[in-house]
Amino acid sequence: MTSVSIIIPTLFPLKRLTTHAARLASFKPVTEVIVVVNGTGEKHAENFVHWQYLGKNKGFTGACNAGARAARGDMLLFLNDDCELTEEAIQKMVEFMESNPGIVGTQPVVRRQNKVQSTEYQDMNTVQNTIDAKGGVENIGFWVDTTIGKAFPVTEQAEMKHSSSQQKVYGLSGTCLLIRKEVFEKVGMWDESFHSYLEDVDLAIRLHKLGHRVMPCLDAEAVHAHMTTSSRMGLYKPTQDVKNWWRLVRKHPDIFPLTLPLLLERVRNVSGLVKAWFTSR
Repeated sequence: MTSVSIIIPTLFPLKRLTTHAARLASFKPVTEVIVVVNGTGEKHAENFVHWQYLGKNKGFTGACNAGARAARGDMLLFLNDDCELTEEAIQKMVEFMESNPGIVGTQPVVRRQNKVQSTEYQDMNTVQNTIDAKGGVENIGFWVDTTIGKAFPVTEQAEMKHSSSQQKVYGLSGTCLLIRKEVFEKVGMWDESFHSYLEDVDLAIRLHKLGHRVMPCLDAEAVHAHMTTSSRMGLYKPTQDVKNWWRLVRKHPDIFPLTLPLLLERVRNVSGLVKAWFTSR
């Protein structure tokens, strides 16, 4: 029977995270939940929930890799701390992977949270209310247009008819990603130089280069309170977008040739950062 380790990276641990992690650990396919905190705190473990404290902010990639190294499951489920999913959703993703041995990774349909609710909830009723309050589709993965160096979220099933190619690479969102541990380790895990943002684009490209296939599980759903963390970090996200797109171009020159459209897109990245800087003043 397939075992799943859930890895939750977090920078600002919410009060409800202990309850949330314990709830996930009670699900049948789940062997353990590993919460990795990019900071310090009291070390403890309870009911198959393990807490790791890295002492400093190593970003999404550093936290997820730390959790993966400690994980015992056959599959790893990377889950944002502001993303909710049910036991049924996890079971459906696992069954999808078991039924498709040629697929190395999957994700659910990720929906936006439909209404503003407190993320500091403690009781199970509020957890279920959040899951029930699902809104529009945020993504079912993304397509990377390698001609301009830009990722576009996939929001409709019809967009999945395309197959990955040299010009268009499909990838899974790091928001809620289930991947076979053996494959994840063999491809080099998350690239920690990205710290946070666009690390899932890099992983998608590496999987694509090695001929691995990933597909979404359209029968499963998750609810995401988008930008819960990044909204508290000022210019961090637009700055990372600028840095990490250039990092992708340098790392994968065979995928991102230096063309005028690609350079213009990089200029737009910088203009977005400048606009965010003026807006924040």
